[in-house]
Amino acid sequence: MAANSQILAVFDLDGTLLRAPDPVHAAGFDHALRAVFGTGASVGALPKSGRLDRDLAREALLSVGMAPPDAVAADGDGWSRQVDQVMAVMGRYYRLRVREGDRLDWVLGGVSELLRKLHAAGIATAVATGSARLVGETKLAAAGLAAHFPAGAYGDEAVDRADLFRRALRQATEVYGRRFLAANAVVIGDAPVDIEAAREIGARVVAVSSGRHGADALEEHGPDALFNDLANVDNVVRAIRG
Repeated sequence: MAANSQILAVFDLDGTLLRAPDPVHAAGFDHALRAVFGTGASVGALPKSGRLDRDLAREALLSVGMAPPDAVAADGDGWSRQVDQVMAVMGRYYRLRVREGDRLDWVLGGVSELLRKLHAAGIATAVATGSARLVGETKLAAAGLAAHFPAGAYGDEAVDRADLFRRALRQATEVYGRRFLAANAVVIGDAPVDIEAAREIGARVVAVSSGRHGADALEEHGPDALFNDLANVDNVVRAIRG
């Protein structure tokens, strides 16, 4: 078992720390797609749990025939730069409408106490969310949780969920000044893809059915621990410790 100082708890955001869905995020996404691409493409009907915002943008554009056929557009090409603009416009839209403290009542049960106990135990925390960075950071500030997450990875930067978690580990290593190995990382998330991506990088995973997926659906993917939510704080801490 790793010493507490070697453990990194990597938290998903929507459905794990905060209630979901977030209508302002969806509205900002559609506004940005219109502003940048001049299209009626919408993310409204797309499944969002465990998805990266860059992937959602591409899928929305594909639905109206405006995205390239290959799975991931090459970095630096015109389409990719336009999607970067979508992420930036969406972020500004969200930041203008959601202010610090606006989401205090969105924090799910047990979350604040859990984060305090992890800090007291010397366990580092990072966020890994499919939300674009400016949106995700604004959500954390609006919920009063930003101080708990000095490190993180966001959905406008990663190519897939496993890459998102790897990026969170790398940034946590830089921010905390300790080397975090995937074997000592614990992903806490509410989606099957969180479990699958954690397994891909060699991390443990604690699943919670507080988002869009029920306990049975999560159990099928074999998490190391499964909770209905994070309210049973002491048991969650023990699961994170291994």
